Order: sequence, then structure tokens, then C-alpha cells
Amino acid sequence: MSVRVVYLGYLSDLVGVREEEVVLPDPRASLVRSVISPRVLSLGEGAILILVNGMPASPNSTVKPGDTIKVLPHVGGG
Repeated sequence: MSVRVVYLGYLSDLVGVREEEVVLPDPRASLVRSVISPRVLSLGEGAILILVNGMPASPNSTVKPGDTIKVLPHVGGG
């Protein structure tokens, strides 16, 4: 019972891997924050974008076995 977590941009350097399979702590009701690297979460919610199966999500969104979580650095500028 796992999910696939993909780190994009400089986040993969921060974590040390581009993607990983993470076993869910509770397959019935696990939160995104329980499977994303603490190093990424320490950047703050405003510094990252999270997609679960291609849909916008937050660290408090729930995930289920087989989901794919993509974590992107927030992009800004103009």
C-alpha cells in the first residue's frame, strides 16, 4: 500500500531523489504531509505546489494507495 512521490526542479536535489515509493502510514486516511519529505515541508506551504493525480492539493489532502503526488517548487517572477 504505497504512493509514488515525484519531486521536480531543485526539490529533487534537496531531497536527494527524483521520485520514490512511500508506504502509507494508514492506507485508509493518510495525509499528503505524511508522505512528503520533511525537508520539503520545512520550506513552507507557500514555497511548493502539490498535485495529486494531476489535481491541485495541499499538505492536508488525503491520499490513497496507488496515487501519484508531484511536488513542484513555487515559480514566480515576471
